[in-house]
Amino acid sequence: MIIGNKDTFGFEIKKESESEHTSKLTVFANGKNICEYIDSNGNKRKNIFWDNDELISYLNDTINFFYENDPFPVQCRGDYAAELDNNARDFDSENEDELDSYFDKLNDWSYKHSWRHARSGAIVPDLLFRVIDNQMEISWWTDYSDEGLSFTNSRGFILVEKNKYIEIISNLFDAYNDMWK
Repeated sequence: MIIGNKDTFGFEIKKESESEHTSKLTVFANGKNICEYIDSNGNKRKNIFWDNDELISYLNDTINFFYENDPFPVQCRGDYAAELDNNARDFDSENEDELDSYFDKLNDWSYKHSWRHARSGAIVPDLLFRVIDNQMEISWWTDYSDEGLSFTNSRGFILVEKNKYIEIISNLFDAYNDMWK
């Protein structure tokens, strides 16, 4: 089942196993499958094949971010949240308190704006979500090279109009829950 639009922003969700509560979830941005990767054995994987309950719940929770004014917490260069997060990780200081404070702010912000913590062990692209004016920015910077994985579309971002994002995520949440009834 397609939710949204593969050419702009959308998801494909398919129930795989009732007994193991697993499904296949694919995320599309500007016509690209951002879940596609090559595993350490050279096999191409096209989706998140897992119990996707936490990921779907996290996406539904992102709808509540719209009332927050939550700018990126540290100064660094970058055009989108995932790039900012990646570049901000290069920070270093001789002052341990400064270092701790910096990474506490960065990690707190990233935790709220990323779905990685909701993956329950699944291999997922590193997506970050943030509000810019009346749009939701969905960005990714996925590097699992240390684990022998290579994502086909490892970096990028899209902007989705706020009401369209809410509609797509609400429809995904409903469709996912309906699959398990």
